[in-house]
Amino acid sequence: FFRSLRIFRNVVPLLVLPMISPPQGFGRVLPRFRRILEACCPWSFRPASVPLRCLVSSAGSPWVSMDFPELLQRIEGATASRDYVALSNALKRFDAPLPGDLLSHLPREMMQDPESCAVLLSHCVRMNQSGLMKTLHKHLVGLPQPLPALAFESLMEGYSRQGELAVVAELMRRMRRSGITPSLRVYNAILGAMARKGLVDDASQLSRDMARTKVRPDENTYATFLELYAKVGDASKLDMTWGEYRKFLGPDVPPGMRMYHLYCAGLVATKQVAKLPHVCSEMHAARINPDPPLLSLLTETLCGTPAMSMVQQFTAGLHPQKLPHISNVGTVGPGPERPMAVGS
Repeated sequence: FFRSLRIFRNVVPLLVLPMISPPQGFGRVLPRFRRILEACCPWSFRPASVPLRCLVSSAGSPWVSMDFPELLQRIEGATASRDYVALSNALKRFDAPLPGDLLSHLPREMMQDPESCAVLLSHCVRMNQSGLMKTLHKHLVGLPQPLPALAFESLMEGYSRQGELAVVAELMRRMRRSGITPSLRVYNAILGAMARKGLVDDASQLSRDMARTKVRPDENTYATFLELYAKVGDASKLDMTWGEYRKFLGPDVPPGMRMYHLYCAGLVATKQVAKLPHVCSEMHAARINPDPPLLSLLTETLCGTPAMSMVQQFTAGLHPQKLPHISNVGTVGPGPERPMAVGS
């Protein structure tokens, strides 16, 4: 009988709590729920009751978020033990913007530690809190210790999102003087800012700098260059970037849907529509069906041309409601005339 009670005590929370736990965005109410359970059922939080303790504890369940007072307690504990991983995990679990007067709530020991401030800075960048990011930047500059690598990376990523490339260039010089090599994350953030402004020469120079520092590009790097060359209408560099990306993948790995979409959009932007049928044949050979945005682009561009039959092969197995909405399509493709089925 007592063994059955123990099983009941440990199993029922596993069945009940997932049903009453809200999604992560509504997890702010669950710390109060935990305190109620601790007051009513203190036995549930003993070491023997592992399932309930893991589900309700903010450190054990992805459904539960912590409130700001609990975050401050974790910050103090992580700062005292210099456990930066625990500090980063606590901020990820908090998963919300930090208050603007954060510095007034932090312990003095933490404010004098550049590594802890860098972790906070990274969270501000992740939450797009540019004002608090600049406040932490001024505070870090005033410290006697040099800036850690995480602080440089977070600052350059944050200022790149804001389009402040002059500040990014100064941070890059300081970073190199400190003996820190920029990471791929930093390069991609700066390239994204340059692509949004259409700075082809600066992006090319930064690409050469990546090669000089032996930082290999990834798919995001090639995607940024495809967007840049499509924006400025440079057909030759668009094709060159696509060829380099295919070499980067290797002969046996086809590009993904995102890259096909960017390349097709670039071909349309650079007035190289004649190459779209070849891209469609490549996708057919690789058994890749375009997603609705790419399908809409191909349909609008190739409508009324012989290559429309390739697009019809993509749409043959789709439900009419999943087809892109195209106005004035009319009759397409070989054979008897029939209107193309369109939907919303």
